[in-house]
Amino acid sequence: MLLSMLNNRFTRSLVAVLLAASFIVSIPVRGVTADAAAQPPAKYLVLISIDSCRPDYLTLTPTPNIDKLKAEGTYYANSWVGQVSNDTPPGQTTMSTGSFGKNTHIISFNWRDSRVLPSDWEFKLAITKKVLEFIRFTGWDALGLWYQQNMVRKTIEGNFITNYDNVVSGFFNSYIRESGVTSIGSLYKKANPGAKVAAISCDKWYACAGLAADSADYTVFAEAKGVAPVGYNNVSHLKPAGITAMLPPDYIMKDLSFIREVKDERDTDTWAADIALAMIEKDAPQVLLINLPATDDTGHATGGINAPARMAEVIANADKQVGRIMEAYKKAGRYDDTLWVITSDHAMTPFAQTIEQTVIDKLLVEARNFANVGAHVYLMEQQQTQQVAEKLTGANIPGLFGAYYRVKSADGKYSYEPAKTTAGKVSADLDKCYRYLLDTYAGESSPDIELLLAENCHINWNMFDCKPFIGQHDSISWLQQHNFLLISGPGAKKGIISESPARLVDIAPTALTLLGIKPERMDGIVLSDALESPTTTQLHTQITVNSELIAMVEALKAQSEADLKK
Repeated sequence: MLLSMLNNRFTRSLVAVLLAASFIVSIPVRGVTADAAAQPPAKYLVLISIDSCRPDYLTLTPTPNIDKLKAEGTYYANSWVGQVSNDTPPGQTTMSTGSFGKNTHIISFNWRDSRVLPSDWEFKLAITKKVLEFIRFTGWDALGLWYQQNMVRKTIEGNFITNYDNVVSGFFNSYIRESGVTSIGSLYKKANPGAKVAAISCDKWYACAGLAADSADYTVFAEAKGVAPVGYNNVSHLKPAGITAMLPPDYIMKDLSFIREVKDERDTDTWAADIALAMIEKDAPQVLLINLPATDDTGHATGGINAPARMAEVIANADKQVGRIMEAYKKAGRYDDTLWVITSDHAMTPFAQTIEQTVIDKLLVEARNFANVGAHVYLMEQQQTQQVAEKLTGANIPGLFGAYYRVKSADGKYSYEPAKTTAGKVSADLDKCYRYLLDTYAGESSPDIELLLAENCHINWNMFDCKPFIGQHDSISWLQQHNFLLISGPGAKKGIISESPARLVDIAPTALTLLGIKPERMDGIVLSDALESPTTTQLHTQITVNSELIAMVEALKAQSEADLKK
């Protein structure tokens, strides 16, 4: 009966999994709130996000500490981000809240919002519209290209919602609070009044902010005033800082040993772990949320998987820091009562193929429009969304697989439709996958156009005069979506390798359930195959959605394989 609810194409593999491991492969669906499992709950939570860690990175070097947790819990070999954009701010926020970006309002590094535009924006916008009218009249595309790259972009570069000042002031987190979503921290403290929640990173202040969400008591990251949010390895001097109203405790702020110089990317992970160890000893927060940033920084600088020796060093150190935290919990007598979640917020692919931003810019100007850089396209003239999407996809740019453009229905809801050339080459399952992923951030603030790039292909843009990227995670593809996830501790099944395409959005409700707390107002659902004692509702929910999301993931994988064969 259970197998009849799944796609026939997956029946044989599912049977093999059931016989080998005696668990049910599951796919969660948004909008479902499952009941809590009747099992002894864990008392504490440690969630560690190894930023941008691809699953195959873990094969580059021995990882004894991660392997220990993997053997003591459930490992998701087929997990994925399960939303767009696959970036650090929305990824960390979704882990903490169990809600998609469309509901947390955190959808990328930046989005369309008048609150972060410069004070003279209306004047500049009026001038820009006049420039467009002049270009339409004269056909002077060279002027349009210059204006696009030197005036439009420079106006918005300093106004990212994720810039350091916006995070430190609490402005970034105000989006989460105003959205009305819940979080691991808020629900834990509701069930356990007086409990403490801490969020830690190093050079990724926006990662810490996403984990902190609406509920952290303490936040700690490295001071980075004036550092661009979309660069990498830009913080060389480490000094503790935090979000207003969630500041680090005095014993962190006043400890001179935390003021250091970065000599190697690995130093940032070590610093974050050192902060965590101090907090474990002094404050013993019941919920500890940590972002280890070095894997992402190294991937951007090297292409990640293309530099296996260097990446192996970074992963070995990340595993060492996980082990140090595990040892601290053993020393404190908390290890056996702690739920461990180790994951990554997204993955990374190298620049095997490049689309120069200038190529995109020229087509935008020819369409008599201006926009930002990258694959998430915000147009100045939004009424041209479909026309510009058709213009870009009709140019046959090598590496540009397709595009979806945003539409608004009569009831005020937003969705995405494929450009004509894109619709003609995507399968039904792949189209369903793209629509599903785009729906996770579709709204008034989401991009007008989403460009779909071939696997290992990236747009080569320049912003904030940052260092060139050798690896990136800027578009929808399987190898950018494919992360890893393990859940270990009281109530979690031991020694299980699940093929379920678990998503970031499912982490919070699953963790809360294992903590004995019922999830509330979350898009994700409980991953029942990680639970020793799942309820019938949890099992049924996963089985019901298998037939939808498994087909989508397989279609995304198939497209990746086709791209890599070219």
